[in-house]
Amino acid sequence: MPSLESKAAYNSDQPVALVQSAVRGSLAQIRHMEPSAATALLQIELHRVAEAYGARSEIGREAMRECIHLMLAKFGALGAHEIREAYRMKAAGELHMPKGKGEMWGGEWNANQLGEVLAAYMEQRRLALTAYNRLRHEQEEAARKEALAEKQRAEFLRRFPERVEEARGADDWRKVPEYIFDKCLADGLIKFAPGEGQAILEDARELARLEHENEIEEAIQAGRPLLIRHLRNLEPEDLEGRARVIARKLSLFRKLKQI
Repeated sequence: MPSLESKAAYNSDQPVALVQSAVRGSLAQIRHMEPSAATALLQIELHRVAEAYGARSEIGREAMRECIHLMLAKFGALGAHEIREAYRMKAAGELHMPKGKGEMWGGEWNANQLGEVLAAYMEQRRLALTAYNRLRHEQEEAARKEALAEKQRAEFLRRFPERVEEARGADDWRKVPEYIFDKCLADGLIKFAPGEGQAILEDARELARLEHENEIEEAIQAGRPLLIRHLRNLEPEDLEGRARVIARKLSLFRKLKQI
């Protein structure tokens, strides 16, 4: 199964390495570090990246100071390792930026070209993280719903025998918990002779029709024209759906008492 990072890369049309780097960076942002530790880490990382990606000489003291200031002021949401990822993407042609931008003219490293590279990286990083966070939220929400459903299933099974007895002792079909029908049928607690189920459904359709007529009469008596219009405009499938719920209740009411 594809990883969350791979899915986010596909959805955002960004390299998987960028998603991985961005996720890691979001958990290790330089703005959350102690300033002296952040400065020391950035000095090391900037020297290494400059050497690996074309600088012909050591970064000057003033240039280094300005680069670190730029990083802390404008790119503090990055992890220090993301500087290298940004330059890897530029070298691979994966960084979307105008030709000539971010170039190290004459092999001289400076804050301007660093800022251009990181600004382009940040835009693609934003797309990648947005996709990743959306997928992660969906995954977490699905897991939460599954956990809730599992809890509800366990509770349903725990209380199922009690609900069966409740249905068996009901003095009116309306008091029967309809939601236990499927399990009662699956467990063989209720069984139907040939044609019996259809006969119960026909009874339920008549009950649904009567209920509907009673509701309209009650709405007329209460002087509620909007409700009257709504009830009179119900589609046939609405009444059929009600009839099927009633049929399940009737089936439980009649069959469980035979056990």
